[in-house]
Amino acid sequence: MPESFGRRLLFTGVMDYPPNNTAMLHFIEETFPIIRKENPNVTLTIAGRNPTDELVSLAARSAGVKVTGFVEDLRTYFQAATVYVSPLLSGAGLKNKVLEAWSMMLPVVASSVSCSGMAAADNRNLLIADSPSEFASKVLALLSDSDLRERLSKEGRATVEREYSWQCRGAMLGSIFAKIVNEEHVSPGIHLSA
Repeated sequence: MPESFGRRLLFTGVMDYPPNNTAMLHFIEETFPIIRKENPNVTLTIAGRNPTDELVSLAARSAGVKVTGFVEDLRTYFQAATVYVSPLLSGAGLKNKVLEAWSMMLPVVASSVSCSGMAAADNRNLLIADSPSEFASKVLALLSDSDLRERLSKEGRATVEREYSWQCRGAMLGSIFAKIVNEEHVSPGIHLSA
């Protein structure tokens, strides 16, 4: 078993985007020390372009934290990681980072904000945590339980295939278009003709 097995955390994103930057600053200061206290060999990689000076500086002073900046291919980072963390405190819209982790069969611990608007369910396809202590506890549980990692990885991948694949989204759009075409009145003043 490799020395680093079971100890690599990953976060990805454009790092000058304020929600990503804030999430990682908070995670490094509040959550990661709790994890490292229990498991001192855990590392955190933050992969993504445009890291802020504040983040780079904090990472340099924090044991076990690496900020990569831009990388050509994120897949190698997903493949090397044990757990994906998404501790977003703010932000809107669907979080592609969680979908990417699921598609790469990487188990995820995420905040409620990270799961907003998604087909996510705690302990089904990921673990949800919002406080630093709860987040750390769930990360540590995943690091120490290979069966839980495998189950969440498989269910995450199944969720992406079932809910977010091109085929699934294409079928959904097709059904919307069919509904519009079959309506006599689409909206006031607009009629569709055959």
